[in-house]
Amino acid sequence: MAKIEELDESAAKMRPKKNHQPSTFFVFVDYIFLFLFLGFLCFIIFKILGV
Repeated sequence: MAKIEELDESAAKMRPKKNHQPSTFFVFVDYIFLFLFLGFLCFIIFKILGV
């Protein structure tokens, strides 16, 4: 098989690196929404059970 090489090496260096890692702020917001959802779920369950 033939190797495919880029003709212009500087074009590869000019491309920005893609960051696929979420920032800590968005992780914090996700955890807040998760805890709010679990709290609301517990509220509904206890409301139905009448505890």
